Amino acid sequence: MAKITRLTQEQRDDLIAYLDGELDQSSVETVEASLSQNQVARHDLNQLSKTYDLLNFLPKVKTGPELTQQTLSKIEVRESEVWKPIRVDLGGFRRFIIGVAWIILLSASAIAAYQISQHYSPDPAQLLLQDLPVIQNMDRYSEVQDMEFLRELQRSGAFEEKSE
Repeated sequence: MAKITRLTQEQRDDLIAYLDGELDQSSVETVEASLSQNQVARHDLNQLSKTYDLLNFLPKVKTGPELTQQTLSKIEVRESEVWKPIRVDLGGFRRFIIGVAWIILLSASAIAAYQISQHYSPDPAQLLLQDLPVIQNMDRYSEVQDMEFLRELQRSGAFEEKSE
């Protein structure tokens, strides 16, 4: 069974031009060869022919010169609309720039806050150096049982320096 293929838009346009008698001789031969080989093309030609026959039953409308003028003026208006310069919406671009500026400002603020906190926060090494005497004598201090024991030593005069 042969595979049925649809006609392209160009082939349909050629069929319409064929019915209207607008094709040159080589195009007529091409369309007739297609009609002899393609069942879909014959069916489409038949349908188009019936449509043309039905159009003949419609009443003929008399048109005046004003229809031509209206049609041409609409064409001129549409052509002038086509060549209008493209207007760029800067609102979106402006919002983008403002957003980027905010991000930069917030980043700079965060960096400045970090630098300030690093400058004014105490250095842990400095704190250890200040407490060095306590750290060096930690073994001695661990021997103390409680504060009452230290007060008793102080009353006994054990902490008084001897003058020579």
